[in-house]
Amino acid sequence: MCKRLRANGSQTDEETLVDGGHALANMHRMEAKIDQLLAVLPDLEALKTRLAQVEEENKNLRNAVTSNQEELTELKISMANTCSIAADNDDVLSKLRAVIQQLRCRNIKLEAYTRRENIKIFNLPEIRGETPSDTEELVNQCLKKK
Repeated sequence: MCKRLRANGSQTDEETLVDGGHALANMHRMEAKIDQLLAVLPDLEALKTRLAQVEEENKNLRNAVTSNQEELTELKISMANTCSIAADNDDVLSKLRAVIQQLRCRNIKLEAYTRRENIKIFNLPEIRGETPSDTEELVNQCLKKK
């Protein structure tokens, strides 16, 4: 196509109509694309908001994980200390059991020693509310008889 210029240097009406038709079609296409973008914009805003929420949750989760790791480390140290104390207590307990057993044997021996000089008397009637002096008198009478 040949360009024809007017005296003022602008294009002629024919060319304006032909070029205007293309421009109008281009404008309609651009408006359609703008309408599509405007339709998607609320979804993008919602996604942007949700992304910010997810990032905040992720940050909170990282902080929680860090805190939990610190607590876990403290618990491991505490558990190691507790196990050490328990082992020490087991040793002490074993020693105390041995001492208790020795004391029981010693007590049995002492009881046997203190009873060594006792006399056992059978077949004497027991009197209700009997005092040691009553028992002594009863034994003396029995021995005098026999």
